[in-house]
Amino acid sequence: MAKVGRHIYRLFLRLLNFTPELLAKTQEEAELQHASIDVLIRDALKKHLKDLKVAREEEKEAETREYARLVLRAHFAEDRNEFLTEDAIRWIGKHQS
Repeated sequence: MAKVGRHIYRLFLRLLNFTPELLAKTQEEAELQHASIDVLIRDALKKHLKDLKVAREEEKEAETREYARLVLRAHFAEDRNEFLTEDAIRWIGKHQS
């Protein structure tokens, strides 16, 4: 079982693009902080995942604001009684810029 654990660990490090040099530096840092390399990797991964979540939320907010601007442009550019699809709204937004 220990061999499988070590093999999975190596695959995980390879997935994270840990080169032997980066792994050695990380091990040195772990020793300086009196922590295990596993703790450093876990903390770094948690931070990275949190950063990704924040970036996705910010991107979604930006897309929502852009869509709202496009809806307003389409609303004032087209007859209010005309049915508009999302594609039509985005088309109007692209061609009014």
